[in-house]
Amino acid sequence: MVHKILNLMEENNVEPDNLTLNTKLRLHVAECFSITETEKLLAECDTNIGFKLDWRTSCEIAKAYLNEGLVLKAVGMLSRAEESVDPKSKKLAYESLLMLYGNAGKAEDVYRIWDMYKNLPDKNSEGYRLVISFSLKLGDIVTADKIRKEWVKGYNKFDVRIVSMMASAYCERGLTTNAKGLMRSMMIQKYISDMPIRHFLLLLLVCYHLSCDLYILLDFVSKMVLAIVTKEDYEELEQLIDF
Repeated sequence: MVHKILNLMEENNVEPDNLTLNTKLRLHVAECFSITETEKLLAECDTNIGFKLDWRTSCEIAKAYLNEGLVLKAVGMLSRAEESVDPKSKKLAYESLLMLYGNAGKAEDVYRIWDMYKNLPDKNSEGYRLVISFSLKLGDIVTADKIRKEWVKGYNKFDVRIVSMMASAYCERGLTTNAKGLMRSMMIQKYISDMPIRHFLLLLLVCYHLSCDLYILLDFVSKMVLAIVTKEDYEELEQLIDF
């Protein structure tokens, strides 16, 4: 459908606007044309008076560069993306930049974007997850845990992926006491009251990995399903994790 519209515009000599050119570029990247061809098309678009490369388009081209192993070009395109971020799109743009700068291995840029992201009023757990994941890839568990604590303190929506990442990182380093402490604190926090059931069950699986007492966990899950979990049940589970 998009191709048909673009072809009709060309046949009728209709001058493409900024939205059309960005759409054409993103379509070009999505259909796996060679990066050289994409660069040629981008050069053509840049000759159009008033053309402004959208940050989403820049990120898509940066992904293509990274897939080809062209890190420097990808970083250059991400810099261009930063220039076109509008106020209403900052959250989504910064999350994309966190991920892509992380994939490019650019720690300085990741933490620079993070400093801007964490001050946004509409930030959420996704940004925290991205920067924690990147910190763990660097082997910097201290920074990862610092950001994890900021996530908890900020009363952000519960994200079991963050807890699982940190618990796994602790276990991989032999820090089982830290892992158990983390799981215990997650169990007794206020998040427990409104945590999605699927997330809580995943949390229980991590607890089982740490405790290896399947009976207590199955009993707890059964009571959860029947909505008859008591304070004593939580205390028993907490003791299990502590043990």
